[in-house]
Amino acid sequence: MSTSSSSRPETATAVSGIPLVVRFLAVLLAVALGTGISIGYVAWSTAGDALEAAHREQLTTARSIKARLVESYFRNVRHEVDVLSMLPETADAITSFSEVFALLDSSESEDAGRRVTDFVNDVFMARYEGETGRRLPSASVTSDRTASLVVQAAYLVDNPNPLGSKHLLDDSRIVPEYDGPHFQYHPLFRDLLEVFGYYDIFLIDPSGEIVYSVYKETDFGTNLLSGPFKDSGLADAVRSSLESTSTNAMSFADFSTYTPSYEAPAAFVAKAVHDGDEVVGVVAVQLPIDEIDEVMTGGRRWAEEGFGESGEAYLVGPDLLMRSDARALIEDPESFIRNGRTRGIAETTLKEMARLERTVLLERVENTAVLEALEGGSGDAEVMSYDGEAVVASYQPVQVFDRTWALIAELGRTEAYAGADAMRGRILTTGLVIFVIVVLASILLSRRFTAPILRLQAAMSRLQAGDFSTTVPPGGGRELNALALAYNLVAASLGLKTRMEAATVRKDELIDEIAGMTATQASSSIQIMGAVTEITAGSREIAKTAEELTGTMSEVDGIASENAIRGASGLESINRIETVMGDVVGDAKSVSDHLGEIERRCEAMGQVVTTMVSIADRTQILSINATMEAEKAGDAGLGFRVVAREVRRLAERTAESASQIEQNVDRMLASVGDGVRNMTAFQRRLEETASTNAQVAEGLTEVIGRNQDLSPRFATVLESMKAQRDGARQISEAMAELSENVGITSDAVKQVDESIADLRELASSLKAEIADEERRLGLT
Repeated sequence: MSTSSSSRPETATAVSGIPLVVRFLAVLLAVALGTGISIGYVAWSTAGDALEAAHREQLTTARSIKARLVESYFRNVRHEVDVLSMLPETADAITSFSEVFALLDSSESEDAGRRVTDFVNDVFMARYEGETGRRLPSASVTSDRTASLVVQAAYLVDNPNPLGSKHLLDDSRIVPEYDGPHFQYHPLFRDLLEVFGYYDIFLIDPSGEIVYSVYKETDFGTNLLSGPFKDSGLADAVRSSLESTSTNAMSFADFSTYTPSYEAPAAFVAKAVHDGDEVVGVVAVQLPIDEIDEVMTGGRRWAEEGFGESGEAYLVGPDLLMRSDARALIEDPESFIRNGRTRGIAETTLKEMARLERTVLLERVENTAVLEALEGGSGDAEVMSYDGEAVVASYQPVQVFDRTWALIAELGRTEAYAGADAMRGRILTTGLVIFVIVVLASILLSRRFTAPILRLQAAMSRLQAGDFSTTVPPGGGRELNALALAYNLVAASLGLKTRMEAATVRKDELIDEIAGMTATQASSSIQIMGAVTEITAGSREIAKTAEELTGTMSEVDGIASENAIRGASGLESINRIETVMGDVVGDAKSVSDHLGEIERRCEAMGQVVTTMVSIADRTQILSINATMEAEKAGDAGLGFRVVAREVRRLAERTAESASQIEQNVDRMLASVGDGVRNMTAFQRRLEETASTNAQVAEGLTEVIGRNQDLSPRFATVLESMKAQRDGARQISEAMAELSENVGITSDAVKQVDESIADLRELASSLKAEIADEERRLGLT
């Protein structure tokens, strides 16, 4: 069999390309990412769109509710004005007041005109200027009709109630002609005003004269067709009602500024009053903005009505101006005004907003939602609101009499889509988490699936390097298990072949070594025989010498034992002396401590004596002061003087006694101090003596210890000598046996030569078996 390197597997050429684990991981990640992105996109779009649609639907619902409420409010207004126009009292009142006006036209009006002018200039214009910042001439708000001036003087100028409360007067007691019907009808219309919640109720005769109003403002008694307010919204409504030929026609004047209300926005509804087929006049009402605001703001409960933190509902007229107030102005006027300046709104408009605290007719809203609603459309859209913020708006038209208003329900885009954005954020977060989990799982799976292949690859690399001991454990499926088993079989076969080759070479080497050793052994046997003779003679001399040394060591061992006993007795006496000295030192220290305690107590007594002396001195001073006070008291202080004298004597005796005690204490302190010093010196000498004694004991202990160490050593030497003696005898006996064994070895060497010949024959047979095994495995 050939043992050259050509029989080994050749090293594989290095292979380039993407590793299997990377490709497997890439496939897993591609599948996971594709699935995750698809599902995430569907969830993102579906959930987000559903939440956005839900918010839009919520806005639409809120818008529809507001629209129904607004329409309901104006239906109620229509119904209430119908009721007012059909009341018999309304027609009767208009007729009565018209007749009174005609009668009063013939009365004197110069004084009344002057007083009305003064009232307008001093009262109305003062407030008007304070509200608007400008002043109008009195002629722009007054009438020149005599009857008008007379009733204005009675119910405006001479009315003791302030502006805004003039309706509380039922009878002026100045103009009896007017007072009669006014006293009759005024309580009725005042009650209706409070029930219906209007700002004011007007009765106008066919000529356009306001012959009656509940609140009696500067428009009372003026003519709406030719007077100072002929261009007002109220005049338009009255003119339309008078010109209408239908008995059911109702006129509506949209919001516009109204001078008698200090240029505040005002809207009016008017209807002709008939007495049979004859038009006797017009009844008109001024609508309050607060009622519309109440409907649109829900009592300023925006959040409860589903408008959150930024939403609201408002009305916009055909002129693109608001017909209800903005939430931002109601909640934070200062911030709203600042934002208005930023948006470029005129300063005069901002001042009006701040003055009126309203946005009606002042805030312009123009966006897609408003324009669509005004054209009759409805829906929802994302637009820019009046304040420049992006909003989601739901819009629809609202029919107000013959006008179309836009109703807008809006919510800030950020807030409207907060739920959808949060949902999308959660989907994104979940997707990222799932992606990380998928990546980790893919890495783990790829490692698990490719680990058997990598193990097989590593084993093949080691096999190429000549390491046939590595095996691949089963794992990774049936195919990989079969591949691992096949690798293990090949590796085992190659390993067996290598070991066989090595064993053959080693066998040849051993045969040669054994042959050499056999020859050497034969030569050595002859030399051993000569050495055995010489060793036997030396062994006899060693035995004799050992006998002599054994006797000498026995005598030395006895002497060492006796010295050890005497040393132990001396050490015991020294230890007793050391114990007694220790007790004496302790007693001396105790006496010294007691003397120290006595010294401290004497010092304490000295402090007490010092205190007694101080008290005696103070007592003596006190007795002297008492004696001086007694002398000042004269005969009344005789008894006190005797007591003071005794106290002084007692203080003197106390001072003498304290002085004696102090002297005795000082002598005691001196004696105790000497005793403490002597005892300290005595204690020190005792300690020195004890230290010296301890050193002597320590030296004696060392001597005894060393002497005691000698005894076992002497015993050991003695035993060794005995053992040496016995060993010498055994050597002699062994030499005799060795001589016999040498002869036997010579015979054995001859037998080894014969065995080597047999071994060579077996080696040739083994080579033949290895060749057969290689051919069976296909390795040759």
